[in-house]
Amino acid sequence: MPFEAAFELIDSVALNATTRDPIADPIKVVRWGPRFAVLDQIQGNVKVFDPSGSWLRSVGRPGDGPGEFRRVSDMVVIRDDMLIVLDVVHRSLSTFDSAGVHQGDVAIGGYSLGALERIVDPDGKEWLAVGATPGGAGNGVHILDLKGEYLETIVDVADPGPPRNTSFGAVSIAVQDQCVVVGRVYSDTVHLYDPWEVGCGGRSRPGGVPLLLGGPEYFPPAWPRDQRALGSEEMLTWSQSQIWLMDVFALGELVIAELVTADPTERVLYYQYVVGGSPGGIRAATTRSEQRIVGVQSDTVYTIGLSVEGNARLRTYRLR
Repeated sequence: MPFEAAFELIDSVALNATTRDPIADPIKVVRWGPRFAVLDQIQGNVKVFDPSGSWLRSVGRPGDGPGEFRRVSDMVVIRDDMLIVLDVVHRSLSTFDSAGVHQGDVAIGGYSLGALERIVDPDGKEWLAVGATPGGAGNGVHILDLKGEYLETIVDVADPGPPRNTSFGAVSIAVQDQCVVVGRVYSDTVHLYDPWEVGCGGRSRPGGVPLLLGGPEYFPPAWPRDQRALGSEEMLTWSQSQIWLMDVFALGELVIAELVTADPTERVLYYQYVVGGSPGGIRAATTRSEQRIVGVQSDTVYTIGLSVEGNARLRTYRLR
């Protein structure tokens, strides 16, 4: 079904960024108090807008100094409206207060895989869940305190067997209450984990059992028998012809899986979304479009559309 048939449009707001700092590559949107924060990967900053779409300020900038970024990949809002931004080149977390003032940077060590979420343990304490490998812990989901100190690994994600293990290298994550949803990037499975054994409202599943697989137009990558025998151009052509699972989002007790494919002639990325529940049932599956989800909070889904003129529009949806 088309994206708009699965998701109902609730609101649409023009984002009036400044001409000296236009929106170039919005990869994440979160509500930051009453405002919207837009993480821009190309511009290397966070743009802050009021509910009407008026630009208020930009937080951070490209560079190697305090509060500066080389490659932002994710952000979360924690207690007292503090914003934490993950930089995968600096391997650091940068914190900004509710007024956008930089509060400090913390190196998290290891090799960051680029996913960051807020999670609350059974005692109500707030932590950061990171798809990273501090201390050589391996692929999976690791818990850090709010100062970036490594606490424990709550999900181990083993490399899949051949031939997928030659390309597997990351996980995407989302949080459902005290459950963790893990998508194996460049693979074809999504899993639900119960790290603190709280039952997750009866939705927990064994770690090795897939939670959700694609949709009517989705098929797992048709991996070549011997990828190493392919030349670089052949490998690129093959890769662009596949549909890849790239991200996951938590929508209440549901999960949204993002599937991406490329059109090598048009040089355009297309996105498909599959919405399912923990029993594995599919509630909705969209056909491919250029609509890209850049944020999910509570029951709200955000996309940002960019025009060739450089205009940006934040759209708010709810699942039908």
